[in-house]
Amino acid sequence: MTAAAFTFTPDADFVDRALDAELRRASVSVDRKLRTMLAALDDSLARISDAREELHTLYTAPDTDTAEVVAGHDQDIATHLEDAARNLRAAAEILRSHRQLTSPRP
Repeated sequence: MTAAAFTFTPDADFVDRALDAELRRASVSVDRKLRTMLAALDDSLARISDAREELHTLYTAPDTDTAEVVAGHDQDIATHLEDAARNLRAAAEILRSHRQLTSPRP
């Protein structure tokens, strides 16, 4: 008896179907995770927008006596919020391009 007598050769179609099914499951999982991350980034962008609006309202209110004193701080905070929003938009664009590359195919 030789080792060749015990060689197992799987049906190529079965292997292709099994591999295709596994890749689809992985692809769907990746797509779901990317959608979750994109939703979190979109939520963060909305919250930054809300914070900027609130900051503007706070320092432009008629009863704000210290508007000149805090104007510098307001500008620093606004700059950081703008930077954060720009970075989140860049991250979202990267995730969208990854999602296009990994989206499940029909």
